[in-house]
Amino acid sequence: QALVDWAAGQNGPRTALAITVDRLGEANEVLGHRAGDTVLRSLIGRIEFWAGRSGRVARVGGARYLVIRTDLTDETTARREVERLRELIAEPVTVSGIPISRSASIGVSIDEQGGQSPDALLWGAVRAGAVAVDAGGDGVQFYSEHAAAGRMRRLRLDLELAGALADGQLRIHYQPEFDLDTGAVVAVEALLRWQHPQRGLLSADMFVPESEQTRTFVAVQRWVIETTCRDLARWRAAGIADNVVLRVNVPAPQVLHGGVSAVLFDALERDNVPGSRLCIELTERRMPAELDLLAAELASWRRRGIAVAVDDFGTGEGTLSHLQLLPIDLLKIDQRFVAPMTTDPRAAAIVAGAVRLAHSLDLGVVAEGVTGPDVARALLALGCSRGQGNSLAEAMAPEAIEALLADQLVPRSNAAG
Repeated sequence: QALVDWAAGQNGPRTALAITVDRLGEANEVLGHRAGDTVLRSLIGRIEFWAGRSGRVARVGGARYLVIRTDLTDETTARREVERLRELIAEPVTVSGIPISRSASIGVSIDEQGGQSPDALLWGAVRAGAVAVDAGGDGVQFYSEHAAAGRMRRLRLDLELAGALADGQLRIHYQPEFDLDTGAVVAVEALLRWQHPQRGLLSADMFVPESEQTRTFVAVQRWVIETTCRDLARWRAAGIADNVVLRVNVPAPQVLHGGVSAVLFDALERDNVPGSRLCIELTERRMPAELDLLAAELASWRRRGIAVAVDDFGTGEGTLSHLQLLPIDLLKIDQRFVAPMTTDPRAAAIVAGAVRLAHSLDLGVVAEGVTGPDVARALLALGCSRGQGNSLAEAMAPEAIEALLADQLVPRSNAAG
């Protein structure tokens, strides 16, 4: 309140900052809470020094601070000064002989005309700071209506998704993957659906990309893995999926931070499903920076027989480094290259290059977005014998995929008789 009262007495432009010191709990865990207190005392001194005579600082709990300065009158000046503040915060604090360096997530709100109330100005900084924290920390976010609206949308989605999970609104549909030579179903890809009470059945692309940034999606991912492994176990018990692989999409960052490995291992053990019948598809566009940690986690999967595929291959960044550093078993070539390959020479060349690369690395390869017999024949000519696409079979409910798997056994039974 003292900060608000002080700001109310200042005329002209003002800039507010909401500062959260990142990962302070790690220092507390290793060295005790006194270490954290020592770090905070040092940091508040630096922040007050940075604020100078034209600013005021308030600690609002834990490792969070609010600052208002009256001499940062435009975004260019504010950006320059905030970078200086980040450098000050990042300087190590020595505790018990150990240098401790922390970063900060900083939200900034600027009132260039001086017409906002202090409460509104600070609220803008707090909302921007929350966006910076959500983005992973160690960054600066300037307040904008667009960013604030995006965060509110994600918070609303988080609440809705939690309700959907609790109320049984989530569904799994399965899209078959075919042997393009024989027509046999060799794998099924699990695709998440949401039976929304107002909007009807929502496909994954309508809610998954944004929901991956919510806290609830960790629980959703657990539900997907457990549900799909249970379905596969049921099909195997019925004798219709002995040689079928289940493919499940998992955002790569969740492998490191969502407890995916434990969920996978528990589900396989509970349902008595061999790890060799499971393949996890990692979307290339969402690979985390810590590839060494990801590689170690994926290696533990391989020891259980679980395969790993790079989904949407060719659309992300760092493709070659992923193949070099990660234990990958399969490439799934993105449909934007596969679908037009019979009419677009450049797309055909990209698909051919991807198939050759997979073969040279002794990796499996699957084509997504197969649009018809011409594309299937072109893929077979290149040495890619597996594909999926809506023209072959759309994603379907569990009962329908179960019937499809059962139907493909009929010719074998007749032949045996």
